[in-house]
Amino acid sequence: MSNKRSRPRRRWIIAAVVLLALYVLSSGPTYAMTITFHDVASASEDADGPPGVNLDMDPAPWWPKIYAPLVWVAQQSWGDSLTSYWQLFPVHPPE
Repeated sequence: MSNKRSRPRRRWIIAAVVLLALYVLSSGPTYAMTITFHDVASASEDADGPPGVNLDMDPAPWWPKIYAPLVWVAQQSWGDSLTSYWQLFPVHPPE
């Protein structure tokens, strides 16, 4: 009888692990797709030169809310592997 009880439990554990893996794996592509660029004026290094323009990139406002646990992990000293994973998905500025 214990074998019949453990089957549903095992299925729930497998489903939870799969969903967690999909959550983590989806964070990189989603981050890359939601990046927006903003022009930010910056002072020129040469005082006589014209001011420069830098592109500042930000994810969509909902991204840090949905992936808040992963953002927290990435900010920790031991979260470098997650940050490296996110960098596998390049973000290209508009031309």
